[in-house]
Amino acid sequence: MGNIFRRVKRRMEFISAVSEGDLKRVQKRIRYVVEEDKEYGLNVAATCGHLEVVRYLSDVTGSVLDSALCEAARFGHVNVVQYLAERWDANLNVSKALVEAASSGHMDVVQYLAERCDADVNAKDEAGRTALVWAAYRDDTRLTRYLVEQCAVDVSAEALVGGVGFGNLNVVRYFVEECGADVNMEDEHGLP
Repeated sequence: MGNIFRRVKRRMEFISAVSEGDLKRVQKRIRYVVEEDKEYGLNVAATCGHLEVVRYLSDVTGSVLDSALCEAARFGHVNVVQYLAERWDANLNVSKALVEAASSGHMDVVQYLAERCDADVNAKDEAGRTALVWAAYRDDTRLTRYLVEQCAVDVSAEALVGGVGFGNLNVVRYFVEECGADVNMEDEHGLP
C-alpha cells in the first residue's frame, strides 16, 4: 500500500511543479513518474502556457500530443503554439488547434495557424463546428472578418444560424449586409 501512496504523491508533486512552471522541480521529479504522467504534464504545461516546461517535456517524451497543441491554442498561448508547430510540425493536427483557438476567440493563434502552418480554416471540431461558426457564436466580428476576408471562408448557414441563435447582431449584420448571405439558405439538415 505504501508504494501506491508514494507513487501518487510523486505524481502530484510532479504535476504541481508543471502547473507552476517550475522547470527545476519538474526536472528533479521527472524520474519518479511514468510515461503517461509525462504526457499529461506536457498537456498541463501547454494549458498553463509554460513554454520552458513544454520544451523540456516534449524533448523528454520524444513526441508531442495534438492535445498539447490544442490546449495551448484554446488558452491563447501563441508562443507555445509556435514552438510546438515549428518543432513537431509533421506530427500535429494544426487544423484542429485552429478551431480550438477560434472557439476561445484567440485571433493571434488563429492567424498564426492559418498563415504560417497552412491549417485548414474550414476544419470542423467533433461537434461539426468550424472556426467561422465559433466566431459567429462569440459575436467576434474581428475574427469573423479575418476568416471571411483574409482566408476566403464562405459564410455557411450554420454560421448564420449560430449568429442568429445567440442574438449576435453584429455578426449577422456583417454576414447579410456585407457578405450577401441569403437569410433563407438551409443548413446541412435542411433547416433555414
